[in-house]
Amino acid sequence: MKNSKLILVVSLILLFINVSYAQHQKKPKIYKTWVTLNSEPFSTTGFLYEIKDSSILVSNLPSIKDFSTDKFQTIELPIYKIETIKTRRLKSSLRGTIIGAVAGIALGAATDLYGDGDKANSIFLGLSYGAGLGALIGLIKVKFPINGSMDNYHRNYNKLKKKALKNN
Repeated sequence: MKNSKLILVVSLILLFINVSYAQHQKKPKIYKTWVTLNSEPFSTTGFLYEIKDSSILVSNLPSIKDFSTDKFQTIELPIYKIETIKTRRLKSSLRGTIIGAVAGIALGAATDLYGDGDKANSIFLGLSYGAGLGALIGLIKVKFPINGSMDNYHRNYNKLKKKALKNN
């Protein structure tokens, strides 16, 4: 009986997280960006700001809070100089950790239903593995190989445009 209550509570938490997340979707999605250039031993890190026909703009902000003040600079990088563009959504590791932890708790509680083990140990192990796995998944960067080619850039243009702050 206690296990079914725990599963119900975890399910409700997941439901509320999903509902509250859906309500906050109006905020623009911000992507941290790593650009490696092919013409120089140079790379830049910032936030993907704008996608143009033959270049991209990357902000060099130390903090995302500066976007609201419009007091930031951007670096325009022409496509012919770009080797790769890598992106990852801001705070994706934190989001992955939280989702993984909640899923791990639910899995730990569910596996304890079928075993005679220690319930707290099962939940703790689920939490630990889930949070760790979620954090690792959140660290994954999406890679766009450009290699200075306009063809490669245009193949990825729509995906990159969805990740640019100005185009959201």
